Amino acid sequence: MMATEAPLIHQLLEQLELEGVSHVFGVPGGPLSALFEALKARGRMRFVLARHEAGAAFMANAHARVRGEPAVCCVTSGPGATNALTGVASAHADSLPVLYLTGQVATGMFGLGAIQESTWHGVDVVEILRPITKLSAMVVTAQMGMRMLRHALRTATTGRPGPVHLNLPADLARVKVPYEVREPASYRPQCVSVARAEDVAQAAQLLAGARRPTLFAGHGVALARAEPALLRLAERLQAPVVTTPKGKSVFPEDHPLSLGVFGMGGHARSDRYLEDDDVILVVGSSLGEFASSAWSQRLRAQAFLQVDVDPLQIGKNTR
Repeated sequence: MMATEAPLIHQLLEQLELEGVSHVFGVPGGPLSALFEALKARGRMRFVLARHEAGAAFMANAHARVRGEPAVCCVTSGPGATNALTGVASAHADSLPVLYLTGQVATGMFGLGAIQESTWHGVDVVEILRPITKLSAMVVTAQMGMRMLRHALRTATTGRPGPVHLNLPADLARVKVPYEVREPASYRPQCVSVARAEDVAQAAQLLAGARRPTLFAGHGVALARAEPALLRLAERLQAPVVTTPKGKSVFPEDHPLSLGVFGMGGHARSDRYLEDDDVILVVGSSLGEFASSAWSQRLRAQAFLQVDVDPLQIGKNTR
């Protein structure tokens, strides 16, 4: 018989298990005691201990990057959260779906100067992390904890992926609440953004008629797991492929159509080839300074096409 109630922290972990989370990276702390007790009791996810919270954050980032699915990092209140700040910012810059779960002192201690309190009464970690996450919030009642987790996971994985942060007070983690664990498909949107049919047709016509088309692939190809599609397109058009430094793995460099990495730390052949293109198709890159070799003039063509999951990146760095 399915339980009608269960401690919030056990439900949070069960939901993450259904999401496919197999590892939790972090550093222990008193406000996280309920989490570690539940991890041990359930025995389904492996905890990976880091020596420093920044290391834990970067471990989770790497896990999300390689696996292409949400990863989890947990750190304690106060300095535990602020120590992870650079890792969170890195996940934001690299569009990685990482859930950062931070501990917090018990709600009854708010405003009393408890050790490592990090609420709105002082150093507010929710506000500190808000500019570098897609969502940063405190669980203020146990009854809303599962709803907030689902919203956080949906936010992290919808559109352009990115990190999310939930701050969990120590006392709320142990509260028994109605059982609300759901299948991920029930709260994950199935829609995807697609270009207009006429735009796709125009792009296809430009590429098919190009004298020297080039595909310029960024890290977004890896995030979308679109490497096979990129390979098929390159071979169909017989178009050389250039990658950004972070996009290095998205196209096999032993392929005859590979020109290697462009720009800083890249291959000379990609720099030379890009000087005389008539159509460039950019896929999964915002063309920032590092990716574009300081906005190189070599990235100019008679027709410049750009595909990105985030519409705000299209045309942002092209003039």
